[in-house]
Amino acid sequence: MPFRTCLVCRKESEKKELLRFVLENGEVVMDSKAVKPGRGAYLCNTKRCLEDRSGMARVKGILELGSRATKGERKKLLRLRDSTT
Repeated sequence: MPFRTCLVCRKESEKKELLRFVLENGEVVMDSKAVKPGRGAYLCNTKRCLEDRSGMARVKGILELGSRATKGERKKLLRLRDSTT
């Protein structure tokens, strides 16, 4: 089973246990069936993670980055982000 990391608490969980968000027409929307195209960002289905304002800003930033950066640029920026958290 694939694992993903919550962008708020950084807990790694099975993909099916997390909520997936995607960028659709410039807006962050929940992809409850995990079928929408594009890069996804994941959050735990907990009040703490869902109400964290910085977490939702992080979701939007990651999704916007994914929509306009090359694969190499995304990897470099994600490594940089991970080294500062």
